[in-house]
Amino acid sequence: MREFPKHEPRHLVSVLAIPDSFTELKLDVGSQAFREWLSSLKWDYCPAVESPFRHSRPQACHEGILLPIWVNSETRSILERFLVIHRNGVAELGLGAEVCYRQQDAAAFNLIHIVGRIWQFIGFYLDLYGKFFLEEQGGITFLVNIRGTRNALLGNLAQGWKEPRLGFPEAYNPKCPDKHLQFAKSIDAKNSDSDIEILVHWFATRIDNAWGQFEPRCYVHPNLEESQPFAHPSLRR
Repeated sequence: MREFPKHEPRHLVSVLAIPDSFTELKLDVGSQAFREWLSSLKWDYCPAVESPFRHSRPQACHEGILLPIWVNSETRSILERFLVIHRNGVAELGLGAEVCYRQQDAAAFNLIHIVGRIWQFIGFYLDLYGKFFLEEQGGITFLVNIRGTRNALLGNLAQGWKEPRLGFPEAYNPKCPDKHLQFAKSIDAKNSDSDIEILVHWFATRIDNAWGQFEPRCYVHPNLEESQPFAHPSLRR
């Protein structure tokens, strides 16, 4: 994988939420009430993955409001993770090195962590929408973008699934043939609470489909647990 220039955010995965009526929405992201609500969030929507912004403070940006995590908190030259909330209600979560690691000479994406962050973002955005835009009609479109996937591996899988392995005699290295990936799914904002896990499972399945797999391997293999719970990650840096 290439080295990103110092001035460029090196996020590899982004998750966006776009409300159908975003051209009509106006969110006062600078208000004290909104900033206090944002700072008070515990991000416990997916308990298997830790809070992404527990050490971050909201700050103003030209789009609206930004929650940043810097690679180096002193120089603030590279964003490792960020959340941007636009004044029109559009929001984006960007993820960097936490979702990718190296296995010998190959890049490998961290499936459990990616899906866990998607879960957290969807839960967060539905809270945001319910608190500030509930009277609005229409739906929400969620998009997941993953870049630099061609010839990459997909690892850090749930219990019971075979991890990618390079070399002999037991090489197992299914790779993604696509340069970049994008998945989109729309839901009814008024009836979304019971659909979060279904939506997360849908994204997880589409991601694993890109690596030639039929089932999302961030859930425990059915041979081990019939209910197939979401796995607790083994984080790799």
